[in-house]
Amino acid sequence: MSEDETENDGNATRSAPAGNVPAAVGAGCVTAVVVGLPLALEDVPWGLTAALALAAAVGAGLTGWRTSRRESARNAVLEPGERVLNAYVVRPTYTGYTPPSPSEGPQYVLRSTTRGLEMWERDILLWRHPWTELRVVLDGQLLRVQHLGEQAGVMRLERQESALEVTLTARRYRAG
Repeated sequence: MSEDETENDGNATRSAPAGNVPAAVGAGCVTAVVVGLPLALEDVPWGLTAALALAAAVGAGLTGWRTSRRESARNAVLEPGERVLNAYVVRPTYTGYTPPSPSEGPQYVLRSTTRGLEMWERDILLWRHPWTELRVVLDGQLLRVQHLGEQAGVMRLERQESALEVTLTARRYRAG
């Protein structure tokens, strides 16, 4: 049994790890060097250099940890043997949408897997459907997803070519 699985009445279940701490610490250290070294070479007082480098390192570390934690939560819903094919940033179709700050990451993400499509709002799974129950249609710049005849979503993907990629993936995995 792998590190990500726990025993539950004889059945293996997945649990999400708390995030990738070594990656977050590494991002913080690299950021501290990138911010601190130029300041030290410009004869900025060492106390100010250290404070700015530490602040940058903490910010980078927290952002890395948050991103890693979100990905761990998303990967926890995958079934054994299922792989993530791609993830696409979704822009809502309504007007007045203000994108989140870069440190927060995208608000909505559509993930294609070998089993189907998943729609996420940050680390909350909105829906997940297998390819065989989906109909994916490209409508101009909009991607329309139908599940068993009902509309599951109408979305605009951040990159226009991503919508075509999702439709081709749906065709490959036998979605209508």
